[in-house]
Amino acid sequence: TYYHLALNLFDTNVAELLVSMITIASLLIVKECINSRCQRTKLKMPVPIELLVVVVGTLVSFTSNLPDNYGVAIVGDIPTGIPAPTLEPLNNLRYLWLIIDAFWIALISFTISVSLGKLLGKLHDYEINPDQELLAFGVCNSVGSLFSTFCCGGAMSRSMVQHSMGVNTQLSGLLNSILTLVVMLFVGPLFRTLPRCILACIVLVALKGMFMQYKDLPKLWNISKYDFAMWIVMYLAVLLLGVDIGLVTGVGFSLFTIILRSARPYCCLYGQADDSDIYRDKTKYEYVKELDGIKIFHFEASLYYANADHFRRSLFKLTNANPLALKKDRRKFGKRKRRFEERVQKQLRKKEKDSGKQDDKKPSGSDSQANLSQTSLELQSPQPSHVVPTQEIPTISTGRPTVRPFRRMDTSYGINIAPVSSTAPAPPANTSEYQEAQPSGPLSFLKKALHFRKDRVRLDSEFSVKVNPVRAQDYHEGTPQTSMDPRPVVSGRYLQAIEEDPETGGYEEYHMSDDIPVFEEEPPNFDISHIVLDCSAMMYTDAVGVKVLNQVINDYKNVDVMVLLADCR
Repeated sequence: TYYHLALNLFDTNVAELLVSMITIASLLIVKECINSRCQRTKLKMPVPIELLVVVVGTLVSFTSNLPDNYGVAIVGDIPTGIPAPTLEPLNNLRYLWLIIDAFWIALISFTISVSLGKLLGKLHDYEINPDQELLAFGVCNSVGSLFSTFCCGGAMSRSMVQHSMGVNTQLSGLLNSILTLVVMLFVGPLFRTLPRCILACIVLVALKGMFMQYKDLPKLWNISKYDFAMWIVMYLAVLLLGVDIGLVTGVGFSLFTIILRSARPYCCLYGQADDSDIYRDKTKYEYVKELDGIKIFHFEASLYYANADHFRRSLFKLTNANPLALKKDRRKFGKRKRRFEERVQKQLRKKEKDSGKQDDKKPSGSDSQANLSQTSLELQSPQPSHVVPTQEIPTISTGRPTVRPFRRMDTSYGINIAPVSSTAPAPPANTSEYQEAQPSGPLSFLKKALHFRKDRVRLDSEFSVKVNPVRAQDYHEGTPQTSMDPRPVVSGRYLQAIEEDPETGGYEEYHMSDDIPVFEEEPPNFDISHIVLDCSAMMYTDAVGVKVLNQVINDYKNVDVMVLLADCR
């Protein structure tokens, strides 16, 4: 059709073009400038411009002889009278193409009629019942088939013409029927010279409101993207493929959008509105705020097999809490922690081995006898203010020399052992308790401080040191001779300890410098404790939906997040 229109565009009849332009201009001027203002002017009724155009066009065509002089197409002979009722032979039903065409005609006529009824009902504030309309069309077509009538239905052109003329009641249908009957019986021959272009102009102007609906597209886009796409697809399908194929295409696309909406419904997070019991979408309202540690997830559809995966993915994405990813991160955290501990233990074993070799080479103390002296701890890095300073230990005379030579190990971990006194101090009062807690050897003490005293060391990263402080009273409280405790004193970033010399009975003070790494990384976790699933829009759910709900609840339970269901039906 459009191909032939473009092909014959230069063969346009100039007389018909001028008649059409004059007719369209007259209709638009009267409708837009006069009839639209009749309620504000002294006109009690709108001007019947369509009837006037038909009468004037018929008279001008008859007096000017437009068909013979200018080749203007006219209506021609109109048959008069009512045909006699006849019953068509049923053997025509054997033709398959006849049944298919009848099906499409019935479907299209009913669809257009219902659509027009809903459109006009919206304009005039009334509703229609499609079942009642279907029954009426069935009765009319059954009776009309006896008189060889066309398939009845709502005509878009006639409906819009009557709407533009201000028709509001069914009385107009009775008047139209009487007028049609008069034309068929008596007046039909008088409209023989009516140009067809005038009828086409009347229909075109009547459909102006339908053509102007493209102005609603921006509003439709803001309201619903699906409805916007449906409008475009149906418009192009009818325009390019025809009414029958376009209608089927539009119905199929509508069903597709329904399935798509159900499979990918809208999801959002709710928040509380100004300390009230009202919860709304936080992306659409500015005064809505989320509760601390709580996520309220809203799923705007029933949960079933088609949207179960979408429900799960949207929940993880909007809450920013994927329990599966958290489990994976925790496994990686455990691997990093184990690798770090193995590395530290390997270094400590190596240093303990080196320390044993140095113990085998140290000289005896038979050639020296020392008096009571003070022990001091030399720190490579500045000592924090909360680190317990070294204390003086009273001396006790012994009959044998107890001198231990000075030992120092400068390694990558910076383990330094300060000089010790040459004489042994008095043992603590509670010897049994002291012996029970006493480690065996300087490096084994450091190993115990790192490995067995994990409750006093907070883990954070592989290459940083951070330990929780322990009160200094736990280490130096009371009388020095009786309160010495071999437990490590954890203070700031330093570890200190007092350990008895197994050979001399004296005490050595060990210090772990700031270079020794302590695993400080926090285990990964969520910043929420509860997730509330809003089930108010879930009209039903199937077995797959219930399975997904149970899976989500168990996944979050494994990562210490509680899932609650709200407004279940």
